[in-house]
Amino acid sequence: MHRVRATTRSISLSPLGVFGIVLSSVFLVEASIMLVGVWGTEHFSLRSIGPAFADAMILTVVIAPVIWLLVVLPLRSLHQQRGVLLSRLFESQEQERARLARDLHDDLGQHLTAILLTLRASDPPVSLEQAGERLQAVRALASSSLEAVRRISRGLSPVVLADFGLREAAERLCEDLSALAKTEIVRSIDLPPGRLPAAVEIGAYRVLQEALANALKHSGATRIEVALRKSGDCLDLEVRDNGCGLAKDGAALHPGRPGLGLRSMQERVALLGGRFEIRSERHTGTALAARIPSGLEKA
Repeated sequence: MHRVRATTRSISLSPLGVFGIVLSSVFLVEASIMLVGVWGTEHFSLRSIGPAFADAMILTVVIAPVIWLLVVLPLRSLHQQRGVLLSRLFESQEQERARLARDLHDDLGQHLTAILLTLRASDPPVSLEQAGERLQAVRALASSSLEAVRRISRGLSPVVLADFGLREAAERLCEDLSALAKTEIVRSIDLPPGRLPAAVEIGAYRVLQEALANALKHSGATRIEVALRKSGDCLDLEVRDNGCGLAKDGAALHPGRPGLGLRSMQERVALLGGRFEIRSERHTGTALAARIPSGLEKA
């Protein structure tokens, strides 16, 4: 049997490539127009080809700066932004994979290892009392493992958000993180009955999730306040902590604090047509505020 190797080639034009193609097209079109204008007349001859090409060249040189300013520069900016966005996307994916691997190894893996060791210790004949004690230990470890699986699953895809909406999902998220990190999270959630568009709910939930994760991991805060309410046609979200705060340029005072989380929140809110604001003072905490339009067409 013959093996067929399939290859896929992606063609991507750079801004300079587009500039060259546009100028070449302008030159050819103008030269063709000039030649067609004298074709079939008594003025047409081989000598008329030269002036036609010269006129086309002059027009191309004159129009080149305009094309550069109106086409190439904006296209180059978009090209650079696309590269930065892809880099951030890949970095975010790798960080999420690393976090998931760490949770599976440190949490679920330890529980399963403890269950295995407990079961191995029960291989020799033991008394009924000892067997009962080990059975209780295995049950407790299995219960902890199940809770770890549920916690990881909620982090990846919040089922409560799909089933019950943003209000219940935000309440559950604050409760879980507060219990896990032993940090007080005071919440004020005032949303009307009913569901918001899916894009708004998942966007607001992910922003809240990232904001709480940043505050818990990097700010050193002992108290976090969450406000989530519907204001007119917009959804207002604010997360305020009493941690170390940010520098004036938005950089973190804590040396290990990443900036990718803040950028991802800004971009997520921007994609929904909203506004994202960071208010922070040195050693007085940070407030992250997002206003997201909620008047999207419901799915």
